[in-house]
Amino acid sequence: MGIEFPNSDSFRLRLIQRRIGIEGGIARIMMNFSVWFVT
Repeated sequence: MGIEFPNSDSFRLRLIQRRIGIEGGIARIMMNFSVWFVT
């Protein structure tokens, strides 16, 4: 798609924020599992 929307930057920023949120949630779950296994 060669069409550039005026709010493409905000849309990209929203995608990046959502991806960071998903990765952060996965990292939190992994840390919780590691703590649960260690104790």
